[in-house]
Parts: sequence; structure tokens; C-alpha cells
Amino acid sequence: MKKALVFVLTALLALTLAACGEDRSGTAVHTPSINGTTYTVDTKNCTISDGVYTYSYEYIDYSDGYSISVSYPDGSSWYMEERGGITQSGHSNGYGPGAYLPGERISALVRDSLEDTAPVQRPGGARIFLAVVLLCSGALGLFSPKTAWLLEWGWRFKGSEPSGAVLFVNRVAGVVCIVAGFLVLF
Repeated sequence: MKKALVFVLTALLALTLAACGEDRSGTAVHTPSINGTTYTVDTKNCTISDGVYTYSYEYIDYSDGYSISVSYPDGSSWYMEERGGITQSGHSNGYGPGAYLPGERISALVRDSLEDTAPVQRPGGARIFLAVVLLCSGALGLFSPKTAWLLEWGWRFKGSEPSGAVLFVNRVAGVVCIVAGFLVLF
């Protein structure tokens, strides 16, 4: 019984450490092509290049929208903000999309590239802690229901023993806690 408990706890620790890992599957550089022109979108350094000009941008994601501001090689700028279904945009003096890529196109390239590099959501520290507590207490209740009873009630009464029904309920509660721990983790 103790070997099984040690195995379960080791497996839970390995699972917890795996859940804390960083997702490195996405790449920061994308090269989409539009109308025969290939653009290099670097979401890490916040730049876009069309082979001739390099544009820098700042992108902020909100719960109800986003904003983007673009700086052009000649020092002019363009911005757009979309929040709650309302869109605002504007530009600095001297902005003219004639030679440069229009701000709307840069915004679309950035948003498409960010969707491609969206990280896999991992559970935060509090969720991982809750999952570990649920999994450990569930393993204790499932594999050693008498110990679970002693920790909860047995220490209060001298010379008492748990009934068969209590041991069964502890096993069922252990299974429920393990399932809940996995649901919280994933």
C-alpha cells in the first residue's frame, strides 16, 4: 500500500512540474505574403519589414479589444484602438501611406501573426496548488482511507476504529477529489 501511495505522489509531482513548463511551440517571426510581397513580422521585437522599409509597432490587447500604434521610417505615426465595438484611429502630421504600408494593413498583419503565436494557456500557481492538494488528498482517501479518517476524526477519540461505511465513503471521496484535481489542472 505504501509503495502505491509513493508511486501516486511521485506521479502527481511529475504531472505538476509538467504543467508548470513553458510552452515554446510558437515562433516570434512570421512571413506572410500579400499580393506577391512577403512581409517579415517579428512579434518579439515588434517590427514589420517589407524588404525595403522596417516599421515598429506597439500592440496592447484588452479584454474588450486592442490598440496598435505604428511608427514609420520617416517619423510619422498611425494608431487605432478598438474597444467595446467602437473603433478610433488617427495619425500624426506627415503621415501618408503612399510610399509606406498603410496602418490598416500593418494592423491586420500584426493581429494575424499574434493569433498564430498565441501561447497555450497554462494554469496559474493557485490552480496548480489547488490541483496538487486535491490530488494528494484524493490519493490519501482512495489508497489509505483509514489514515484519512485518523487525520480527520480518529485523533479526537482514544481507541476508536472507523466503520466500513466511513472507509467506503473516504474511498469515494478520494476518487471525486482526484477527478476534481485533474479538472482543475486541465
